[in-house]
Amino acid sequence: MTISIRATQDAVRFYDPKNENGAKLPITRLLLVAVRNSHAAYKARLEIRKQELEKKKRAKEAADATHKETQKQQSAEKVALQERDEELVTGRCGVDVGEEEST
Repeated sequence: MTISIRATQDAVRFYDPKNENGAKLPITRLLLVAVRNSHAAYKARLEIRKQELEKKKRAKEAADATHKETQKQQSAEKVALQERDEELVTGRCGVDVGEEEST
């Protein structure tokens, strides 16, 4: 709870402690300033929170994009290795079979 809101609540209790009735509370310049300042502080906190959330969202999107790029590269490397292994296996089998027949 902000200090201004707490000050407003205390002012209401102090003015009419028996009923805590704010309807009879005189509106002073100091009270109005306190309320305006509390609202301005609240709006500033909301804006900061919004900026932090946007920053986290952009960082997460960048991390996801990097992760996807890494997965694509790994998948491409895996496919290339599998193709190379197949070529080596089929190539050696052909050479081995040919060498055995000539000997």
